[in-house]
Amino acid sequence: MPSRVYGSPAANCRAAIAELGEAGLAATAVSRFYETAPVPLSEQPWFVNVVIGVQSDLTPREAMFACMAVEASIGRVRSV
Repeated sequence: MPSRVYGSPAANCRAAIAELGEAGLAATAVSRFYETAPVPLSEQPWFVNVVIGVQSDLTPREAMFACMAVEASIGRVRSV
């Protein structure tokens, strides 16, 4: 799946929520977006966070892999 970046971190979060719906994790509730500093504090940008409730027929394992696939599609690279 090719990597897509939608602009700002908040735009990436909104896109991820939409992609999760397409992957079988339909959002039923979405919190406000909020920023947090990286820990430990570094020169990287602050994080944008959001919590969503979902409804799905996926197993927990399938849901985890769907989340990881959406992260990868938006450009997250896990190094650890």
